[in-house]
Amino acid sequence: MRIPSHLTRISIIAVLAMVMFGASCTKTTTTNTNATNTSTVTNTPPTNSRTTGSFSTSPTDESSLQRVTILASGLDRPNVTIALGERVEFRNADVVRHHLASNPHPTHTDLPGFEQDISAGGNFIFTFTRQGTFGYHDHNTPSATAFQGTITVQ
Repeated sequence: MRIPSHLTRISIIAVLAMVMFGASCTKTTTTNTNATNTSTVTNTPPTNSRTTGSFSTSPTDESSLQRVTILASGLDRPNVTIALGERVEFRNADVVRHHLASNPHPTHTDLPGFEQDISAGGNFIFTFTRQGTFGYHDHNTPSATAFQGTITVQ
């Protein structure tokens, strides 16, 4: 699913303005087209924080995009290895909402900024800008091992 180009331009302009003026905010836009929900989340950290990644939904290079699908039975690829700067798309193919967050539960401090509700049929893309191994889980069911995964960034 593609986001209309005018929405992408507006989002980019808003993010640039926030970065230039040192703002900190989270903006969520939900588009419902043919019963498919796509969440666009832009996290702009405060100017004194360390950036660990970012969200987007408009990949320009599909070759650097890895995918993890959330099924009713769990994650289809719980362990993914990527290069620094690559993106992972998390798709919710389940009929219920999932809330992905970095470990440990409930503080989610291993990878600050990696936390997102994904509605049924929705998705989000996260760009990893820090090397390391990062565990994550579904915050709604933190002990369910089928909904736990690891992203290794080399």
